[in-house]
Amino acid sequence: MRTRENFGRAFVIGTFCAALVFFGSAAFADGPADCSNIQTDKGKVTGKADAKNGICVYKGIPFAAPPVGELRFALPEEHEPWGETLSATKYGNECFQFPLGLTPAKNPTGSEDCLYLNVWAPMTAAKAAKPVMVFIHGGGFVLGSGSQPWYESTNLASQGDVVAVTINYRLNAFGFIVHPALKDAKGRIGNYGLYDQAFALKWVKKNIAAFGGDPNNVTIFGESAGGMSVGLHLISPESRGMFTKAIIESGPMLLMKKTVAEEEKTGLEAAAELGCTDPATVADCLRAADPKKLMAKLHPFSAMMSDIEMTKGFAFNPVIDGFFIPDVPAKLMKKGDFAKNVKVMIGSNRDEATLFTMKKKLDTMEQLQAAFKDDSAKVRNAFGLDAFDDTLFSFYPVSAYSTPRAAYNALVTDAAFTCPSRTHANMIVSGQPDVYLYFFTKPLTDKGMLKDWGVFHGAELGFVFQNFNFLGMSAYSDDNLALSKKVIALWSSFARTGVPSAPGVPAWPRYNSKTAPFLKIDSEQTPEENFRMKECAYLEGKILKSFGN
Repeated sequence: MRTRENFGRAFVIGTFCAALVFFGSAAFADGPADCSNIQTDKGKVTGKADAKNGICVYKGIPFAAPPVGELRFALPEEHEPWGETLSATKYGNECFQFPLGLTPAKNPTGSEDCLYLNVWAPMTAAKAAKPVMVFIHGGGFVLGSGSQPWYESTNLASQGDVVAVTINYRLNAFGFIVHPALKDAKGRIGNYGLYDQAFALKWVKKNIAAFGGDPNNVTIFGESAGGMSVGLHLISPESRGMFTKAIIESGPMLLMKKTVAEEEKTGLEAAAELGCTDPATVADCLRAADPKKLMAKLHPFSAMMSDIEMTKGFAFNPVIDGFFIPDVPAKLMKKGDFAKNVKVMIGSNRDEATLFTMKKKLDTMEQLQAAFKDDSAKVRNAFGLDAFDDTLFSFYPVSAYSTPRAAYNALVTDAAFTCPSRTHANMIVSGQPDVYLYFFTKPLTDKGMLKDWGVFHGAELGFVFQNFNFLGMSAYSDDNLALSKKVIALWSSFARTGVPSAPGVPAWPRYNSKTAPFLKIDSEQTPEENFRMKECAYLEGKILKSFGN
């Protein structure tokens, strides 16, 4: 039995009475009017006042013990309390990763000591508790952090009048390796990054009232891998009761199918690459491996980001473990085994695929077919899903598009994002009526490199957070600013009431599977119906058949 486990149990028992006093008084706290000496269950924190925007900003608050040493490849545990007031004015470490760039990163950055979160709270939360919005970042489960400039939440918190939270979670091998030697006493293995997310949500539930947030009105939202994570929290017993609303942005959770048995093969190969092969010592060997050497040898990559990152290495992803993810997500959704009391907003972007296909040769039909074969194999290897065939090409004839590349981008966008999002909405609405579907069609800019990418994967985030710099390129414009104000109003009103609405935006119809209504979000916003019905009906049938439904 680990020393930290013993300490953790003793600490929980020893602080139980103090916790009761704290939580009993938190609901009556004055809130973060002066941004200082905010009482959490582990100690006080002081942030920084942003008087211009009327918010308090708290950066780098630890929500779990550093997952190092014996806690590497283990579920998160409670952080030790601190004595003096914690100065929460600088972001905590990012988790180990090869960072995103226009060219593949050669050296890893970050730290294993990375389980930190950040809070942006309106100063007026001292008078009335605010809705809470917890953002889960994307990055293919191999990169990203809650401290990236793209997710800076000043504008969301101040204009949306919400308490905004961004979090880190373990990535790549550190967050998702599956190896039989790493099973804990209950048989749990892998998905450490997802457990980190759930641990952060529990921190929010316990502590956010002290920052002026309403712990009974929490919305989780995320994009890409973050959106997939939100979908997984909807089906996970580990996350039940931690949130009341969910926003899934371009997160194709339904494509996931990998089992522990399948992922253990990858884990065994990864361990062998590190020289950890002796069954008697392999767990200790993996936990003792130098983190930079581990990253260099395994070079984790994501099938969703393979045209940006290196493709030679190991893909580490969430796995159906029987605990956090009890069964194949599509099967759980199909039989209604998900949190039906959670209202959901879900959607995707018009040109999701451009970010992933920009380096592919797509000038001829032969090149399109070769690219499709390659991409289908990546989906199969990463997610265990074999649902796509050449019949799809009949729905996207090259003659109907400006270029062969445009035809292929439309195919991949629908297959990987548009149609899975709609299928997901169909499954959710079968269990509860409060579902809202969107389709984002506003490009960030019509200039430079970003012009060619159109409404690329993640483009909507610039409007959600009102941050218009991406990979060193600025996309600020008066038109973008005007739309961003509406998007923030839509997202925050959904967090507040469960109904997305904004001044100047037509009423957003609730989703139904018969007419598939959605809100088209562009410079002008319009409610529409029956989008991609034929294509998505075919793809939905293929996906469900792949899962045996």
